[in-house]
Amino acid sequence: MFLGSFSLKEFPYEWYSSLTKPFWTPPNWTFKFIWSLIFFLYSFYITILFFKVSIKIKVLLNYILQLSLNSSWSFIFFKLNYIITGIFIIFILIISLFYFFIKYFNYMKFYSLLILPYLIWLFVALSLNIYIYVYN
Repeated sequence: MFLGSFSLKEFPYEWYSSLTKPFWTPPNWTFKFIWSLIFFLYSFYITILFFKVSIKIKVLLNYILQLSLNSSWSFIFFKLNYIITGIFIIFILIISLFYFFIKYFNYMKFYSLLILPYLIWLFVALSLNIYIYVYN
């Protein structure tokens, strides 16, 4: 979502602002700040994990999957206006991140908390997308 915003030449303000959104929609200015923080924490988590596990390819592939899905969401939601596909992408992101959280918790312990903001934000994004789909 954060990285995907760079794939858009211009933000589709007209389309997005015309949508009925829930009262819990954060102000637009918060998205860049939140995504920057989330990806800083997530990258830190991945870096630590990468040096702790013996099979590094799984960590790298999950990181690439997260970035790819995250990037594709912005294009699919904002550029193509495929809201239901965006919901599906966020759902896959949540499953992937939750799997990672559980699978590597024994390696990471306290560091696992670094990906909780990402997981929480994905649930917020999912709720926003579902609301937008239902009410538009």
